[in-house]
Amino acid sequence: RPSMGKTALVVSMAYETAKLGIPVAINSLEMSKEALMKRIVSLDSEVDLEKVINGTYDDREGDLILQSYKRIQDLPIFIDETAAISIIEYKARLSYLVRKIGIQHAYVDYLQLMTSGERGIMREQEISTISRGLKNTAKELDIPITALSQLNRSVESRGGDKKPMLSDLRESGAIEQDADMVMFVYRPEYYGISETSEGQSTRNYAELNIAKYRNGKTCNITDLVFRKELAKFQSHMPYESTLSNYEEQKPNDKQKFDLF
Repeated sequence: RPSMGKTALVVSMAYETAKLGIPVAINSLEMSKEALMKRIVSLDSEVDLEKVINGTYDDREGDLILQSYKRIQDLPIFIDETAAISIIEYKARLSYLVRKIGIQHAYVDYLQLMTSGERGIMREQEISTISRGLKNTAKELDIPITALSQLNRSVESRGGDKKPMLSDLRESGAIEQDADMVMFVYRPEYYGISETSEGQSTRNYAELNIAKYRNGKTCNITDLVFRKELAKFQSHMPYESTLSNYEEQKPNDKQKFDLF
């Protein structure tokens, strides 16, 4: 559902992947490059996202933000903010980036904002075309594509813990059919559930529910917290930043990527 943390999860994944020197592409149909950049800066600097956006940080936080901007300029992240892009144009652009930059993982935020490029077809048929197009693109380019999708409202009207199911995927069953993996972000706090069935507080608690995995077992990843102030997912375990060995991990190529 909206504001569950889908974009935050994708940005976290792309950021951590890029820190390992793996080129990634984010196609953001909803947010601008500047907005995504500020999210990445907040992740890297661990300065509250609201302060980064509004410029209300103090001098110490300002130094951390400046250092983050400098580090991020070396990360192999390409951001495309083209709105309402068609699946045909998306494939052409991603193919170019794979050849030119060597993109190894692509992210789409989010699927329902893409278009099929066809006129006069039903919305369900259009989503099916987009879903199949993403599947074929990933297969032809031989890279994983992570595409975000919204859920329909039925999950909110359901009783119990309101955990999402495959049938909740919005507007088309083609997403469930085409995807190699379907993973749901679940935060019970979002639905006003203050305690788990075991009586534990749900404050900042988050799960990733893998409801479909074509090449493996389904499972629930439960050792996560969602830090709202940073829009960041991380482990329940004490978080150890990888920035200490960041210099050794990043690629030697000094090519700057288009973050803006």
